[in-house]
Amino acid sequence: MGVHRGPARSSATSKNPRVASGWRSGWLLATIWLVVAGAASASAENTHELGRPLVRNFTPHDYQGHPLCQAVIQGADGLMYFANNTDALSFDGQEWRSIKLPAESSGIRQFARAADGTIYLGGGGVLGCFSTARGRVEYRSLIGELPRAEQRFSEIFQVLTLGDAVYFATEDRIFLRRDHGFTVIPFPAPANARGVRLHSVDGTIYLTAVGHPLSRLVDGRIEIVADDPVFRENQILSLEPAEAGALLVFTEERGFFQLAAGRVSRATTPLNSWLAGRQVQRALRLTDGSLAVAFAPASGNGGMLFDAAGELRWRLDASCGMLNPAIRDFFPDGEGGLWLGLESGVTRIAWESGVTLFDPVNGLSPAFVVDTVIHDGVRYAATIDGVYRLNPTTAGQAASFERVFNLPVYSLLDHPAGLLARGYTEIFVLTPAGFAAVAKSPIGMGALGAWRHDPDRVWFTSSRGLHSLYHTADGWRDEGAVPGFAEYANGQTEEPDGTLQVSTHSRGLFRFEFGGDRHGPRIVTRILRFDAGLQHYVPLDPANPLPSDRQVDSQIPNQDVPGNEWLTNNSPESALRTIMRAARGGRAALKLPQFVAEATGMIHRMRAESSAAGDVLWVCGANGLVRVDLTRVIRALPPLTVLLRTGDLQAGEKRSQAPDGIDFEFVAPRLQGGGPVLYQTRLTGYDTDWSQWSPERKRTFTNLPGGDYRFEARSRDADGVLSAPAALAFTILPPWWRTWWFLGLAGVAGVGSVAGLTRWQATRALRRRVQLLEAQSAVERERLRLARDLHDEVGSGLGRVILFAGEAARVKGDPAQLDAALGRVRTTAQDLV
Repeated sequence: MGVHRGPARSSATSKNPRVASGWRSGWLLATIWLVVAGAASASAENTHELGRPLVRNFTPHDYQGHPLCQAVIQGADGLMYFANNTDALSFDGQEWRSIKLPAESSGIRQFARAADGTIYLGGGGVLGCFSTARGRVEYRSLIGELPRAEQRFSEIFQVLTLGDAVYFATEDRIFLRRDHGFTVIPFPAPANARGVRLHSVDGTIYLTAVGHPLSRLVDGRIEIVADDPVFRENQILSLEPAEAGALLVFTEERGFFQLAAGRVSRATTPLNSWLAGRQVQRALRLTDGSLAVAFAPASGNGGMLFDAAGELRWRLDASCGMLNPAIRDFFPDGEGGLWLGLESGVTRIAWESGVTLFDPVNGLSPAFVVDTVIHDGVRYAATIDGVYRLNPTTAGQAASFERVFNLPVYSLLDHPAGLLARGYTEIFVLTPAGFAAVAKSPIGMGALGAWRHDPDRVWFTSSRGLHSLYHTADGWRDEGAVPGFAEYANGQTEEPDGTLQVSTHSRGLFRFEFGGDRHGPRIVTRILRFDAGLQHYVPLDPANPLPSDRQVDSQIPNQDVPGNEWLTNNSPESALRTIMRAARGGRAALKLPQFVAEATGMIHRMRAESSAAGDVLWVCGANGLVRVDLTRVIRALPPLTVLLRTGDLQAGEKRSQAPDGIDFEFVAPRLQGGGPVLYQTRLTGYDTDWSQWSPERKRTFTNLPGGDYRFEARSRDADGVLSAPAALAFTILPPWWRTWWFLGLAGVAGVGSVAGLTRWQATRALRRRVQLLEAQSAVERERLRLARDLHDEVGSGLGRVILFAGEAARVKGDPAQLDAALGRVRTTAQDLV
């Protein structure tokens, strides 16, 4: 379990476009509740005033897995990976995902990341790597690549990468993987060695094991480097380069030694005194030279974090906010956080942030802090439950507070005549015997403020105006409220010309001007009110100083006081809460990272302290007292990168529409907290513009028409940092009835059908015409036949008529024969008719 180094830091800068849009009239500032103190003597390097680091704890309930998280690493994709008992987990800052390992797995012992970004892992029944298929991480076993005789190894104790080589160490073997093939290197370690330990130093692989000398790998052979009892009798946690080609040797139970010119000697480092009598089971050298160590259960668990000089910085246990002190592994992320895999859960410590917190863990209970000052070299904090005094930190422990006054206090003031405290109904001063009341005050909260133009005078606000206290040789004199002003005042800020800017609860801002003898009881010469419409102060009418029709900005309960450098909108939503230093005095505007605003909760007051060593901002809020080292809090973060997960869709793929649509999942890992990452998406060929910003990380498309498409997703973190779009192009094939060949065939078939129908109709019409003609011909033939028949019969009948008529003429003398002839004529004529 040797020291492994964290990933290189990115040089990306962090800007927040939300800052520009966030500036609006009436940045909500709880005025004196957010008063910025002037320059103070406190130093940015007052390490005795450090609180505990910012900590994020994750329990099995959060990640829905086994309590044990025995190994940690960050991938090149920005995701954090954890060995979780017999399986694995990934975390992107918001969501946990499970990664299943083979059923024969008894757990991962160690991760290692290669130069190409591949994460290799080894453990009980585990020898493989993570592979990413369409944005989803899966385990891929490499056991099948081993020689058959080596595939039944008992356990992989360590994994190490160097260049294009990956080393897997068992009890007595080293499996070297290069070019997709394995080489087996026997290592004759004693049975009690608990496996071979591998160490990479300046491109050389060293090997250690209890009962074995220090060795190294040279062209696949093992060479002895030093045979010393230190190596044979101790488990070696790490080897590191030292000066003049020497090696710094970190042992499990005896601290640090140095190997130089073949001789081993005790290393000169304060680390040895800190580690004396303790058994270390894990160590990690961090990017700034700090060292994190975890103790074995026999030494009480927990751990320590040392700075680069070897001095104890923090104890890694409940004193820094950890829920579980049993540490199994470390790994630093690229955003300045140190991840700890624990026997129950996971913890992230913001070890590089420059931000520390005072809360119930270090004595502030309740945690709602309203003010902090330094008086006579001692820091005091006021809460809604009393006044607390800071006890300087001891080595490796966060500084802690102890309560010295039990009544609610809403403001503190460091004054040469004593520490003043603004209570709910009284003003108190700290005396050798404790806090003593010096003046009455109307019920409610208010703020104390000194006056540079007369250091003996102190102003304090209340629900009934602005009041004055004056210090004399006989003590404090209560001068009462300023006449003509009875507003609910929040706080005041002194301008360079000696005027006071006073904020009110619902009436906006007022300005108090002074003249004459400033040491007298009546020193206010004029009260003005800020006109939001005119954007300047206007005099009040003495006869009617606060007319109801002049109420402006009543919807803004706490308006900014001009002159304050640090501002906040104090949004109740932590993702929208901002802390910003205004551009003033040649200094550029500065917005603090969002995780600071998240750590403070709702803000009550801010105080800045300056020194040659740097600036410190103290933020008093609902979650406690936050110390911000402004020289360290602004740091470059890795670029925000969107990862696309696309199911079975590949880039450039041509496919038919899926029955249940096409799913796109996307994530941009951001680990330091401060608020969710937001996303915009668009599908060119379907969408006309980007979608609205949303925390949703999935989009589904159904019934897409055939065509070429390009899905794009981009992200924005809580500080407004934008990512480049991630994109995937694909083609949806039309259904078979819309393909060119089908349409062509359909066209040909259509033309043929039309032609056939036309021909059929023409033929049918012709046939009907022929039939009609044939019918007409038959009629004509019949007519001709009838005509012929009529002609023949009529002609024959007429001939008979003529014959019978002639006969009647011949027998006209014989009546009987004449009647007979005429009867024949009549009968024949009737037949013809």
